Amino acid sequence: MEINKLDYISASAVISYLTNPYSFYKHYVIKERDNLDTVASLIGKGMHSIIDAKLLDKKLTLSEIQVNTCKNAVHLTLDQVETIFKKLEHLYRYIHSERDTVLSHVIKEVQSSSSFEIEKEFFTDIVTKNQYSTKLKGFIDCHFYDENGYITIIDWKSVTKFANQPKINYIIQGILYAVPFLNEGKVVRNIKFVEIKKSDNRDGSDVCNVVEINLADYEQMANWVATIIETLLDDVKNKKIWLPNPSDMFDPNPVQTLAEAIKRFDK
Repeated sequence: MEINKLDYISASAVISYLTNPYSFYKHYVIKERDNLDTVASLIGKGMHSIIDAKLLDKKLTLSEIQVNTCKNAVHLTLDQVETIFKKLEHLYRYIHSERDTVLSHVIKEVQSSSSFEIEKEFFTDIVTKNQYSTKLKGFIDCHFYDENGYITIIDWKSVTKFANQPKINYIIQGILYAVPFLNEGKVVRNIKFVEIKKSDNRDGSDVCNVVEINLADYEQMANWVATIIETLLDDVKNKKIWLPNPSDMFDPNPVQTLAEAIKRFDK
């Protein structure tokens, strides 16, 4: 089996490479993939379905969302399914709330725009500053155009706590999500990561928060991300030995934090 070539990269691949190289090797290089959905991923999918229906004024009941989200999750326990149902009920009630919320402002902004699109899939070329080239793949949750034709990208996040400022993985994802539009000669104004908590706050405060990345400094951030991608492609091409951390056998969490991982790229 040839292991010195990737079919494509994605934002999740780059983040996996930084935080858990052995997991990256298994999933993206030799393609040993476990495609079973987790509780967290299914909650996220269900939340996306609720928001998409809201944006499109499509009538979907809570029970329809719950059943459609879990219909293929035969690997989950009844307790896990119950957890998903409860979290989706919370999210459904919040998203359809008549109250003036952070999310309601975002939804109004999208619906009042010149035009918008949801679930945009892309598969495009990406060329770095040193002329490394590969394919970039991904899904963009939502994007809309203002009156000047400028684009705002939105990514919906189901979270347990707010980031409050752009996280490293948000920056990587945001920069890469701008690429397909830039390849078409379009202008991306900014990227909004809309975080929605999966449970209510004890103080009753809003469970939605927006973390925004302004692309005024796009070139600087893009060069930084490009350096990471070039190192990733070099490692794959040179058949770097991806030794597993012993903790991988017991701990499903990344072997290092993104903050630790990117230190070698800070210059």
